[in-house]
Amino acid sequence: MTRVRLAVVGCGLAARNLHLPALQERARKFRLVAACSRTAAKARAFARLAGIPEWTDDWRSLLTRDDIDALLVATPVELNLPIARAALRAGKHLLVEKPLATSMPECRAMVRLAAAHPHAVAMLAENFRHRPAFRRIRAELDAGTIGAVAVVHWATATDVAPETSAYARTAWRLNHVYPGGFVMDAGVHFVHAIRFLFGEIVRVASWAGSANPVIGSTDMHHMEFDTATGVHGVLCQYFSARGIRQDRLTIVGATGTLVLDAGELTLHRRGRAPRRLARRDDGGYRAQLDAFHAAIVAGAPVETSFAEGLRDFRALAASLRSAARGRPVRIAPDRASGLTAGRRRA
Repeated sequence: MTRVRLAVVGCGLAARNLHLPALQERARKFRLVAACSRTAAKARAFARLAGIPEWTDDWRSLLTRDDIDALLVATPVELNLPIARAALRAGKHLLVEKPLATSMPECRAMVRLAAAHPHAVAMLAENFRHRPAFRRIRAELDAGTIGAVAVVHWATATDVAPETSAYARTAWRLNHVYPGGFVMDAGVHFVHAIRFLFGEIVRVASWAGSANPVIGSTDMHHMEFDTATGVHGVLCQYFSARGIRQDRLTIVGATGTLVLDAGELTLHRRGRAPRRLARRDDGGYRAQLDAFHAAIVAGAPVETSFAEGLRDFRALAASLRSAARGRPVRIAPDRASGLTAGRRRA
């Protein structure tokens, strides 16, 4: 099996807590060559933790090395575009953490960069697409297990605060240069899953607010949405829900209901006992690495392309505009990047 020689750029929480365990389990597919962070001490500590032989605080120094095939980029969002531009020009494959960029113009630039370098894999690290639970939901919807979808309700709540979460002590997240703060940072996951399961979001009517200004401009968000396939739903996000943690997706169909609650998927039908279809998974990180490896060594299609990341950002940015204006917003295809509304069955 061909091992991809990988450098990790950005050695913060996502790299350490989310990506590194998956990389260690996929050691037959990836060989970690170098670690890089803006702070030399953080790069050195991550390299020691991961057993990586080399570390640096200069990501540009990695681009001229012929012993590095790909970069995993888990830096502050504002660095995604400059790193992607230089890395793709140097012929490196990229797995870039979400959100794709800080604004729609930057997202469009990322999409154009990927199109201009077709021989390099440019993949967004959108792990929800690879979660077994969402794959199973998609399969059940395709099979018509619950009939036509009538409505969707997704409620998430967690207590993000400096005293409870390391993410709320990260300077670039608190002083974010992208819209929506934690609502955008985490919300693109949920928007992506909605799009994957039910089709492009074409209309939103939203509300946003702040319960704890310490963690940024926005920490609460309701998005009522319609998709191009006729599905209606509501996404609720609360990042300052004191002392609780909740994540429950309910999909109501004509003949049954699917419920994904805290990672466990169950099928409910009238007159029958609930049937468990999937248990809590690893968040999709191992499958995401498998997809990245397959794209590099076998030319497999990239499902979480930069274009997908643009669509996620566009839908959530539209939702935030709807909240600011106090009225619904329709989402037109993004012609500046050549993107049009996609079908549910991608």
